[in-house]
Amino acid sequence: MDRVRELTGRIQVTWHPLSAAEVERASGFTAELQRLWRSRGVLPKKSGTRVSYTAHDAARFCLAKILRSRGTSQTEALELADRYQSLLLHHAMMNADGVVEFTGSPQTSEDVYQRLEADEVLLREISGWDGDEGGTLLISSDGCAFTLQPHPPSWTDIGSPCEVLTINLVTLSVRFANALGRPLVLLQENPGEAVAGPVIRRVFSRGMPNSKVAKPGVHSKVL
Repeated sequence: MDRVRELTGRIQVTWHPLSAAEVERASGFTAELQRLWRSRGVLPKKSGTRVSYTAHDAARFCLAKILRSRGTSQTEALELADRYQSLLLHHAMMNADGVVEFTGSPQTSEDVYQRLEADEVLLREISGWDGDEGGTLLISSDGCAFTLQPHPPSWTDIGSPCEVLTINLVTLSVRFANALGRPLVLLQENPGEAVAGPVIRRVFSRGMPNSKVAKPGVHSKVL
């Protein structure tokens, strides 16, 4: 834990802003739907000519859209999306390629990469997720018991006569990240300070089997 605190003390986390087109590509939340929700007060009014979103906004839209498509009410969909948007990004950083990029020294790059591989504390600090781990979202059709499970359950595990919807957050997070096609978050070592030796940019590969990047950390270059 002390090592994680020492490491994160030297790293600035910046979530890249996303355009409306990127949000649509990653979440399926179309520009027309964005305008409709903005007119209804669900989204804030835009302050300028261009709309900018955060990665957490995009994750929220992605979850809200799929929940609405499964028959969840708008109110419940937004409530659940607000609750689990950080978990979707958490799973994206754990399982998808190219979500995290780093600039700084090669040694710190390797330290950060190893921590992302081995320690969820760093992932949680970056994503903002502080709840229980789980890869499946269960939604009962009678409006009760929104719960997370590490694996999709069998019907006998649920123990409820009502219909239960399941959303695989791991699969959804990988699809979300791959559709966007660029890093979501920048980890920058000691921004504004001189770094001894070369400074590199590295896009981390953390993909599951069959992901498009075969070797971890191959996307590195000296700045």
